Amino acid sequence: MAKDFRGAGLPVDCPEHFPAKRETVRRGKCLETSRRRAGSILPARALVPVLLLLSGASSAVAAAPKKHPAPAQHPVPTTPQPAWMLGKMKIGNGLSYAMPDGSDLAIAFVCTKSGDVAIRIPEASGKARADQSQSVSLTIGGVRSSFAGTVTEDDDAGIMLEIRVPSRNPLFTGLAGPGGMRIEGKGFAKNVPLRGVRDKLKVFLGGCRRS
Repeated sequence: MAKDFRGAGLPVDCPEHFPAKRETVRRGKCLETSRRRAGSILPARALVPVLLLLSGASSAVAAAPKKHPAPAQHPVPTTPQPAWMLGKMKIGNGLSYAMPDGSDLAIAFVCTKSGDVAIRIPEASGKARADQSQSVSLTIGGVRSSFAGTVTEDDDAGIMLEIRVPSRNPLFTGLAGPGGMRIEGKGFAKNVPLRGVRDKLKVFLGGCRRS
């Protein structure tokens, strides 16, 4: 007869507690105990899908790429562009088309003491000499004006072609319009846009006429 362990809270003669006495098991009581346990603890085979699911979720989280903050946007430095500028020149107030630092001068209009306007254009052929006469033409809005210029030498700007015209010359009416100006001389030609010149030209001519 198997020993009674009811006082210890154990079922009598159950094989899971007394494997050596399996031949004397009371199958009814052990079966009842097993059923009670099945209601509170999942069998090992039932836990396998759950563990696999949790393992897959952990791998997906680990494999997800980390989000990095977008790099800070820095303004791209702009390249300086030539433009129309008002400024003081050696012989008077001027209006010129050049780079912001005054380099790469294309053309300059300068007020003289007489009230006329000196038009100064860099001589690009490299063959002209000071005090020589040389023709130059300005085409604005389809209207071409030709002038007899004089070659001068400037310590800062080099060899220049200079033309003198009255401040009320019709040339300035066209200069205030849209489009561009084509400059042609002996051995050179260049185009200058008129964008942004209108208001500055008005200030420039106003100063010349008062002088």
